[in-house]
Amino acid sequence: MPYVSLALKAQHNGLSVNKKNQLIRRFTEVLKDTLGKNPATTLVVIHENNEESANRGNTALLYQVTREKGRPTEDEKDTLRKEGIRILKEVLGHGDEPVDIQINEISTDNWGLGGESITEKRKKE
Repeated sequence: MPYVSLALKAQHNGLSVNKKNQLIRRFTEVLKDTLGKNPATTLVVIHENNEESANRGNTALLYQVTREKGRPTEDEKDTLRKEGIRILKEVLGHGDEPVDIQINEISTDNWGLGGESITEKRKKE
């Protein structure tokens, strides 16, 4: 299950439901097209932070993708970064402000669903 987290600072707060839905749909599409992931098992979360709680210096946005360790290739990671920036520019009108991009890889032993690790779930399949 890929997980995308978008943290937006104050200047992007108050996004309309339409813009949030666009972000969720488009990031889900990128994960489907790039990694072949089922949209039903993709989670996109948008965090809206006020100025006091968003102490990230000049970074206006944080874009994180969490995946299984070793799953995304270097080319896929590059695509996720480039497509993420493109979506943010198109949907939010995001200009040249810095975007903090993190692609986190987690061992399936350390990622669980329903109280069981992904490793254990796969053994049962």
